[in-house]
Amino acid sequence: MDKTKKKLCYKCRGTEQLFAIKAHKGRYTYHLCRPCNSADKKRYEESGKKAVFEHYGAGCACCNEDMFEFLSVDHVNNDGNVEKWKSGYRITGVHLYNRIRKAGFPTTYQILCMNCNFGKRMNSGVCPHLTKKYDSPTSG
Repeated sequence: MDKTKKKLCYKCRGTEQLFAIKAHKGRYTYHLCRPCNSADKKRYEESGKKAVFEHYGAGCACCNEDMFEFLSVDHVNNDGNVEKWKSGYRITGVHLYNRIRKAGFPTTYQILCMNCNFGKRMNSGVCPHLTKKYDSPTSG
């Protein structure tokens, strides 16, 4: 009797490009194929981002933009560089969302759209929406 067992993806039962994933502190291993692993990773990252955005408000704190794809996390006090130098590296994406959740959603963060976030960066920490009124580029 052959004791070798064919390894299968535990989700789709496929056999190609399997990753061995340790679970429960290495007590057992299960296998995922590349497509299932990518889908799980994306779902995990999106759940962390949604949790942070739901807590701080699902729209830009400045202009009320609410398209999820345009929103980002911003440091209220413009001290992101201080946080970077404390840890020694820049924390972004899923790592930032996890840190915010573990810290209990501190008030030092807010949600801004990318336009307001960049405008704040280029305008000494204040979004141009709050300081100036611009004419539309098409007006004469």
